[in-house]
Amino acid sequence: MLNNTNNEKESNLYFLKPILISMIAGMVSIFILFIIFAVLMASNAIPLSIIHTLTTVAGAAGGFISGFICGKIIHRQGVLFGAVCGVLLSLLIVISGFFAFGFSMQAYTFVKFIAIISASSIGGIIGVNTR
Repeated sequence: MLNNTNNEKESNLYFLKPILISMIAGMVSIFILFIIFAVLMASNAIPLSIIHTLTTVAGAAGGFISGFICGKIIHRQGVLFGAVCGVLLSLLIVISGFFAFGFSMQAYTFVKFIAIISASSIGGIIGVNTR
């Protein structure tokens, strides 16, 4: 009986739940930041010209939170699981952007992906190393 529990923990399905939980947390945090930025732009406190910077900041913050939570739950390999969360988060952003605005990959899109994956990896490292 104990052997089955260890095999279950080592299987790929064991990691699916923490990754899903952290992905949801990352997407929720990005959504909240988008709402805050939209309110600030509507009140003319932030110019519309920095919208790409704001989306990158929101994505990186969501990626960090996603990687941090995943690292806290799994307690090992923070860089790997943080990067996995960052890649999946980037894919979700691309898919949602495709359905909302059509397909438009531009140079800043790759910068945004690098920022999200890097922040997720850093979040995963910090999540594993904090108790």
